[in-house]
Amino acid sequence: MSEYLDAGGDPNAVLPNSSWTLLHLAAEFQDLELVQRLVSTGADLNRPDEFGQTALHFAVDIDIDGPTQQNEEEKIDFSTTKLLLALGASPWVVDHRGRTARGWAEGYGPKLLKLFDECCGHLIND
Repeated sequence: MSEYLDAGGDPNAVLPNSSWTLLHLAAEFQDLELVQRLVSTGADLNRPDEFGQTALHFAVDIDIDGPTQQNEEEKIDFSTTKLLLALGASPWVVDHRGRTARGWAEGYGPKLLKLFDECCGHLIND
């Protein structure tokens, strides 16, 4: 990916046969270095996919789902989510199902919503 970006590749490119941008992909794979690189080269933090989901929606989902599937909820740290918020991703984008990033966390239940609020609430400005 670095070679692509170094050669002037579009940081907002959409993957073939998908509506995911490179930033969606970087968030899905929790590649924090690539997230930073894409944003520094002009990636749109709030560009939605065909379902209205931004990279931030993806980040919340994978930051919770990965450790949850491994029965390691104690390892949830929302690192990808926090990075995207710190870089300026809007927490107010609503997907086609009416969910914000916080709404995705809420879908995992009250315990994980509380953890989301504790970890990320300070990065969400009204």
